[in-house]
Amino acid sequence: MLTLRRAAVAVALACALPTAALAAPASATLRVEGADATLIPELRQPSDTTLVADRLGPVRTVEGPTALGQLIRAGVRRNVSVRTSFSTAFGPDPLVAVERIGPDDQGENFEGPAFWVFKVNHASAPVAANQLALKDGDEVLWYFTSNFSAAELDMTVPRANLRTGRTFTVSVRAWDAEGVASPASGAVVRYGSVEKTAGRDGRVRFTARTGTRSIRATRTDAATGAHDIRSATKEICGLPPGATTCPRPRPNGASLRLVVNGVSTKGWARTLPRLRAVLAGALADDDRAAIAWRGRVWRGSGPVGNVARNLVRRFG
Repeated sequence: MLTLRRAAVAVALACALPTAALAAPASATLRVEGADATLIPELRQPSDTTLVADRLGPVRTVEGPTALGQLIRAGVRRNVSVRTSFSTAFGPDPLVAVERIGPDDQGENFEGPAFWVFKVNHASAPVAANQLALKDGDEVLWYFTSNFSAAELDMTVPRANLRTGRTFTVSVRAWDAEGVASPASGAVVRYGSVEKTAGRDGRVRFTARTGTRSIRATRTDAATGAHDIRSATKEICGLPPGATTCPRPRPNGASLRLVVNGVSTKGWARTLPRLRAVLAGALADDDRAAIAWRGRVWRGSGPVGNVARNLVRRFG
């Protein structure tokens, strides 16, 4: 079996393979899973020719709808930083290394605790991100891992709203590097505050609870402690008797925090007045501001102002 360092070199060598000619702009989905949290939740992110800042040199133009261009554009859109470096060590055509996304850094020479890897349509990518041309409908997943045999977990959940008290089934699949799926036996599925473990068929059953609640699957090898790639977080709505729309709970203390110039508040009741103050112009361009909600963090007066506006409109 390859060591992690040898595996990293093998990935780099695989990136030297030629690719097909780049196509027209493409609209594909993207998700980025960091070490401890989702850095960019699943979203549809178009990709086209993109300017990319190279840590080792000037800004470069990456032609066509590539996986790298899509990642850079999504990072700007979601205020998640991306650090890259380009190399001609394997030939005249530069190859890219994505070194850091958000807080998770693999290091400039693979010396970090884990590495950034990506898959397209559930299969490991055969070329570098700046060489892989995307097509409409492609699904791209970036993940930070020290386990090169990590499987990608994927859930099937009910699409329609459910009446409170009704039972429903969640099916969890595990996709290997070749893009082959199998039932994710042993996956832990968390629905709201309830956790259940999938059987051999990869299925678990829950009882719908009132309101919109998140659901996600994870799996850890009990013998080695190696983690598979967590599934995307989805939501299931439980409708109370007589309701036609799903009630959405306000942000709670565990998921909402606002920090401005070192002063922090948590929870909806305490944070709402400060959010309204932000909208009233109390936040200056040079203020040090950050807001965290549902596992994501925004920094800077502009992004914080936008999030504050959306939260107040939605819940205020």
